[in-house]
Amino acid sequence: MPHILLYGAGRTGRRIAEHLVPAGVTVTVAGRHPSTFVHLAEELGASVVGADTTHLVDAMPADVDLVLNAAGPFGLTAVPVAQAALAHDAHYVDLSNELGPIEALLGLDELFRARGRLLVPAAGFGSVATDLAAHAAAAAAPGADELRAGMLADGDGRSAGAAKSTAMVLAAGGARLVDGQLRHLRVGSHAFRLPGADGYSFPPLGLAGLVTMPLTTGISTVSIGPALRMGPRTAAAVLPLVARLSRLSGQTAPKGGGEHHCHAWAEARGGDRRAWAVLRTGEGYDFSARAAAAVVDEALRSEGLGGLTGAVAAFGPALAQRIGDVEIAVHQGGGHDASAE
Repeated sequence: MPHILLYGAGRTGRRIAEHLVPAGVTVTVAGRHPSTFVHLAEELGASVVGADTTHLVDAMPADVDLVLNAAGPFGLTAVPVAQAALAHDAHYVDLSNELGPIEALLGLDELFRARGRLLVPAAGFGSVATDLAAHAAAAAAPGADELRAGMLADGDGRSAGAAKSTAMVLAAGGARLVDGQLRHLRVGSHAFRLPGADGYSFPPLGLAGLVTMPLTTGISTVSIGPALRMGPRTAAAVLPLVARLSRLSGQTAPKGGGEHHCHAWAEARGGDRRAWAVLRTGEGYDFSARAAAAVVDEALRSEGLGGLTGAVAAFGPALAQRIGDVEIAVHQGGGHDASAE
């Protein structure tokens, strides 16, 4: 029976554990404040380890097969938790969607590869959904050399970790990938539109897709951003202010009621080739939990894989079926001109 160490049992971590335990996985829940998740562990029959990232390597059980990091902000937790996984010869998976943590994890790629262990950051909604849409769009436009993608995360509130991660992404400014080279931008500048996403613009930010999408599609010019219900010019004016306010507040949002629908859009283009895809799913935190559980299962069954990779790059578009509640519509040509305005 595989043994998973789940670091962080907040909103998404709890949902992940609820998927893993019934599937026959032994789960140890770990974190700085074990009193906050001891009742969850009791309900699921999971073990509890109280440790911060500094002491995790010594506190975690010796027989752990995979470490799943669900504790944001990942700019603070990704590297030390991944190092603890490596020290125990275990795979590593996390739910980050920021560029900074995945860039930092690249420094561990060769070590994980040498051990034959997977290093899979960004296994939540933000990266998995957009990578699935990007894969679909790229497959429908062979020879395309540019990708533009965006997401609308409709979730049941917002966790403290997600709020802090958002603030860190905005503080880092805008970014896009051009022929494999990272270009830093003023936050809010170069916002673009995408076909199928009427009324929204997408300011390119430093998100994990700048690393995972090239691995998934082979395309090395990539822009990705969140959906904003405003025009590109308005986004350029407003987002710098939002970034400043986000650094000051970092507050969680209350849980919302009713149905939730998340979307991801991607457009692949180059020469006379053009295709775009729209992914639709349900509530964002639930998608992330199902995606992480599917990635964990695939990683535990993987053979011959090692090092840093994206979830869709490693396990292919069939991951959508494993996750469930995913609809992807693909279109060729036509649609809105996605050029920046």
